[in-house]
Amino acid sequence: MTDPLKVIVFKMNEQCFALELDYVQSIERNVDITEVPDAPRYVKGICHIHGEVVPVIELKERLSFGTTTYDETTRYLIVQLYDTKLGLVIDDACDVVDIETEQLHDVPGISQWIDHQFIKHVVKMEDELIIMLQLENVFQEADVELFSSV
Repeated sequence: MTDPLKVIVFKMNEQCFALELDYVQSIERNVDITEVPDAPRYVKGICHIHGEVVPVIELKERLSFGTTTYDETTRYLIVQLYDTKLGLVIDDACDVVDIETEQLHDVPGISQWIDHQFIKHVVKMEDELIIMLQLENVFQEADVELFSSV
């Protein structure tokens, strides 16, 4: 029997998504964002978190899933990817959960609203489906290097 996979479940447009907990450094509530000129549309700017300057990325825009309405539930997932910290803007952070192997399903090739390569698995939990993102495909290493030089 394999150990369960720990993930953070979060929402964007009332849809549940997940990231493996190994990526997540922290979840922040209020972040002061400084805009950066001539950045890609989904790069909202930079912020200062735990003594580091971190690029802030609106994940919904990166996934062509709309834009975030910033309110009291908006959260920032601080993730580590390719030795760089990124702040991912999400609508709400829900919970840390354990996922068993039998809950992981292959991705059906029917999605029109999100690039198929961005999805690692679909997770069946009780009566809902959760999309587990493949963060390395959402942000290529060259993109992250560009963000870190902003």
